[in-house]
Amino acid sequence: MSEPLGTVHRDGDRLSVRLERRYAATVEEVWSAFTDPASIKRWLFADAVLEPELGGRFELNWSADEHATGEVRAWEPPHLLELTWVEAGGDSVVHVEISADGDGALLVLEHRGLSADGAGGLGAGWHAHLAALADLLAGGDAIADHWEPRFDELHPQYRALVEAT
Repeated sequence: MSEPLGTVHRDGDRLSVRLERRYAATVEEVWSAFTDPASIKRWLFADAVLEPELGGRFELNWSADEHATGEVRAWEPPHLLELTWVEAGGDSVVHVEISADGDGALLVLEHRGLSADGAGGLGAGWHAHLAALADLLAGGDAIADHWEPRFDELHPQYRALVEAT
């Protein structure tokens, strides 16, 4: 894996996973890829609803049994997005900032309020999905088949980060 692992931080009895990624794309291209439902399907591999306004509805549906819902808590295109994230593992918050970085863009994603049980899987999942986003932004076809091997490789590493926190 060429991308660095994210970091895991403890806040009381909850955890946060933080990942930083640099993309050879404009801030606007990264924002669009991260917020447009058609694009989301190509790198998160989920049917998406993202209403582009404060209080807007947010949904990701991978299958009938696997989904996340919530609402938009911050919407400042093309730099800031914050969502509540509600799924079977509990409620949490996804905070995304996108800024210019030389001739590209820097994306910082922090998923906050995670349980120790869920943080390793979400860390590995975001890591693998952000790699798929890089593939998409580079003009490739982010095929879901690439995601699972990345996740399987990363999951033990993120579990170890959680255990060390």
